[in-house]
Amino acid sequence: MNGRTLRSDQGPPWASEGESRAGAEMANDFAFDVVDVAGVRVMALHGQLDLVNADRVRDAIVQMDGSPVVVDLKGLWFLDSSGIAALLEARRTVTEAGREFQLRGAQGIVLRALEVTGLAHLLSD
Repeated sequence: MNGRTLRSDQGPPWASEGESRAGAEMANDFAFDVVDVAGVRVMALHGQLDLVNADRVRDAIVQMDGSPVVVDLKGLWFLDSSGIAALLEARRTVTEAGREFQLRGAQGIVLRALEVTGLAHLLSD
């Protein structure tokens, strides 16, 4: 995202050229933003994706406009089985609708969780 992460808990950093803030959600140690980057809608996740917010994230991903649907995991520092299930359900729904789904940017413990569960192949980067 041009080296810039938009966080819903840091006030409006209003977008640089080519990016526009489309929405933000926050719960506990979690936030997500949907931004336009060069004409592609990207949901950037921040914090911990767990049981508390998994359903909301799944629903928001499914409702995103455009194709491909890109979910940036770079800002996550925790991902539990509920979060993984939400991402898988969203992927299934999006791809069954004939749209492309991409996961990007997993690192650290989040990448390890995807590797251990055999899901690292879903990453686009």
